[in-house]
Amino acid sequence: MSISSTHPLYDEAIPDYTLMRDCYKGEKQVKSKSETYLPPTGGQTLDGMGIGQDGRTAYNAYKQRAVYHNFVHDAVESYLGLLHYKPTQISLPPEMEFLRDKASINGDNIDHLLRRIHAQQFITGRVGLLLDIDTSGSGNPYIAIYDAEHITNWDEGSDNVGFNALNLVVLDESTWVRRDFSWFEEFRYRVLSLGDLVLNEEDLSTSEYSQAVVIMGENGVMIDRALYTPKYRGQTLNEIPFVFINTKDIAAKPDIPPLLGLANLSIAIYRAEADYRHTLYMQGQDTLVVVGGSNDQDQATRVGAGAKIDVDMGGDAKFIGVSSSGLAEMRQALQNDKEAAVTKAGQLMNSNSKQESGDALKIRMAAQTASLNQVAVTAAYGLEQLLKKLARWMNVDETQVKVIPNLQFADKNMTGQDFAQLVAAKQTGLLPISDAALHEILKSQNLTKMDYEQERKQIDSEDLAPPIQVQPVKQPTTTVTVNGQEDDMTDNGVSPTQG
Repeated sequence: MSISSTHPLYDEAIPDYTLMRDCYKGEKQVKSKSETYLPPTGGQTLDGMGIGQDGRTAYNAYKQRAVYHNFVHDAVESYLGLLHYKPTQISLPPEMEFLRDKASINGDNIDHLLRRIHAQQFITGRVGLLLDIDTSGSGNPYIAIYDAEHITNWDEGSDNVGFNALNLVVLDESTWVRRDFSWFEEFRYRVLSLGDLVLNEEDLSTSEYSQAVVIMGENGVMIDRALYTPKYRGQTLNEIPFVFINTKDIAAKPDIPPLLGLANLSIAIYRAEADYRHTLYMQGQDTLVVVGGSNDQDQATRVGAGAKIDVDMGGDAKFIGVSSSGLAEMRQALQNDKEAAVTKAGQLMNSNSKQESGDALKIRMAAQTASLNQVAVTAAYGLEQLLKKLARWMNVDETQVKVIPNLQFADKNMTGQDFAQLVAAKQTGLLPISDAALHEILKSQNLTKMDYEQERKQIDSEDLAPPIQVQPVKQPTTTVTVNGQEDDMTDNGVSPTQG
């Protein structure tokens, strides 16, 4: 079997990955796929879809008039904003602190890396993380992130008895490389293996984790390969330092992309937009019909200002066009689909749309929050497992590795009455809560920036300080002459001597 062979579950999932990636990239990407997402009309097909044929010309105009609404991109960005409303809490052993500022080969810090993980969870529902060693620079380990499309093959030893152990992962690293001033596509694969690795009758016999980087020619023949065993300061691994992160688990089996329904609806709206705008266009393209002919059959027929049509005696000329009877229904169907897409994207309906009942809104927002919790918890757990693999590789204490996700996606504003009720419940013994905990609530509402101990010291210092003397404010007066007499007037125009 070739190294480019793919896992059956990958083959099953790749159409969904492609759809999600295209929808996320937006209108330019969707329209570049032409008939894949926007089939031609029957008339365009009959007129011919070849280059230069009338059907192709009409189809290009039909596609250009269509509008693609990027609900998928907007939903992903909205969810990322919610997930990163507050930072994830990450604890590391001192020996691994370098990852906090530089976790990837591109210089991403660990927070930026987590944001990229979350983005891929929403787009394709799957992402992979690999620990590797920077052999050309610092010699430190780093985390490489792989999109779902590039994790082409894997084996977790499902035939073994007991716990499954990942023993093979194939990563497609094909990319564009520059030779002088020209660019060429290089087909490159990275193979992660636990145990013996055989490539073209050459093998790396080991019971430890090993890697192979293979470059393939366009004809599928191997033209270069490098077999080696990654080591950190002489230390090898007895496990593959790779973690799958889906939306609900870190299993090797892919998840369905969480926004797949929204992507399908976005394509349906794109097609409906094309038909609706095509019908509007045809409304302004009436056909001239001449009954009885004209005196000059060789003269080209023209319409509009300055044009003249000669018709034989008894003849007639008129325009016929497409009926507009279905436009209202098309417009309403489009509006309904757009509202459904906005709801799927997790955004609140605007004031011009139908209002949801309080219970319906509560249920939908609770479901959305549960989904966000699931994504956040899974990403944190997957990253924590990878960092623990690194701790074992570096021979440091893995129990110090903690990744605690943010599950608070918005602040709950507390009123003064709410806080007074908390204090009253504490005083009556109904609520066993400390002053420090109450202070933390105030701090979460941005009513103070000091810690509890700092606040107590500040209060004690104010108790010892002499009271501040507040002098009454004297209003400025202006002397004016009224009926020959001078009188003092305050700024509000009232005389102190007046009632």
